[in-house]
Amino acid sequence: LEFSRHLAPVGEIVLALLGDLISGYIHEELLENNQLSPTETCLLLRELIHSGIEFLLRETKLPILIPTSHGNHGRTVQKPRVSTSYANSYEWMLYQVMARDWSKDHRVRWAVGQGLLNTVLIQGRRVRFQHGDVIRYSGGVGGITIPVNKAIAQWDKAERADLTVFGHYHQFLA
Repeated sequence: LEFSRHLAPVGEIVLALLGDLISGYIHEELLENNQLSPTETCLLLRELIHSGIEFLLRETKLPILIPTSHGNHGRTVQKPRVSTSYANSYEWMLYQVMARDWSKDHRVRWAVGQGLLNTVLIQGRRVRFQHGDVIRYSGGVGGITIPVNKAIAQWDKAERADLTVFGHYHQFLA
């Protein structure tokens, strides 16, 4: 954080929680193979995220924005749902509970996404957050960039964003 302040003004911490923090029982073998059940994982994550937020609040004077997106692994149902994906997500439930936990702290602002895209304003820029599992990629020559660019172009037709952030493929593209 101190290093970044030399490059540009830092007025807020953005702690994006973009899904796949929890593995639900989306495959039969996960009933036996998961180290923790989805509900046990929710309790552990609540403690871990809570302690991380407390650390940031203690060590800085900055407000914290927490945009969220639920992933495709933390669902309560075997097959993915489109219109009710949030309502069948352990992560979305966890984010809602934590947003309520922190509702009285003026330095912590949760932006809990319900739909596919969660767009928030950060330093005057529209930043679109999402998990990213809806982007189909089959290992083509251009890698993930071609399907990502096509998806962003379609989303920008409905609502333009200056930056799109997702975590499903765990890659950085500028």
